[in-house]
Amino acid sequence: MNKKHKVNLSDDQRVQLLDFVKKGKAGAREIRRAHTLLMADSGSTDEAIARTLHTSINTVSRTRQQFCEENLESTLSERPRSGKPSLVTDTLEAYLIATTCSKAPEGSGCWTLKMLADRMVSLEIIDTISTSTISRTLRNIDLKPWLIEQWCIPQLSSEYVYKMEDVLDVYAQPPDARRPLVCFDERLCLLIENVHEPIPPKPKTEDKPGQKRKNRLRIRKKRNL
Repeated sequence: MNKKHKVNLSDDQRVQLLDFVKKGKAGAREIRRAHTLLMADSGSTDEAIARTLHTSINTVSRTRQQFCEENLESTLSERPRSGKPSLVTDTLEAYLIATTCSKAPEGSGCWTLKMLADRMVSLEIIDTISTSTISRTLRNIDLKPWLIEQWCIPQLSSEYVYKMEDVLDVYAQPPDARRPLVCFDERLCLLIENVHEPIPPKPKTEDKPGQKRKNRLRIRKKRNL
């Protein structure tokens, strides 16, 4: 046990952690930290906690140290991870969707990952981007360039880009309670083209007496033939 960082929970903190664990609404990391603090408060060693929670002794020690040096809330919360920010911005994603759904260059049946990456660079959306990033982005938005199952844009014209950037600028505005942003185009709509020409509706006409029986006899005669 790390005697330097000894966990002594108050009654309120113990009740809070027990309720936190029972609800199970938090992430696995947060719940594991809560179990670590509860077990450390009961006198369990770092080795026993690590063996029970299937984690490392260093992780248990860091959780104990963070609780003693900071507070309960910061110990349970997920810290932002270090690393480079994502290259895929909302603007890049919008251009990638529009390009993927547009007609492929002449001589190509569909867009390839290399072609999409080169097009993003040629449009000066980004300085450089790998095909793996393009593939991961398309997978996240469930877009398959080799399948025509989405809106198809004949050509990514300057007019389309202007209107698209206008929409992106609106969505990029900071929230304002006095001027809420409301979208009206998100509604259930099946993008399926009619296979046959739809027949316009006609007013219902009343059948003459005995007409239904004549129609049934006519159908039976056709079947017998």
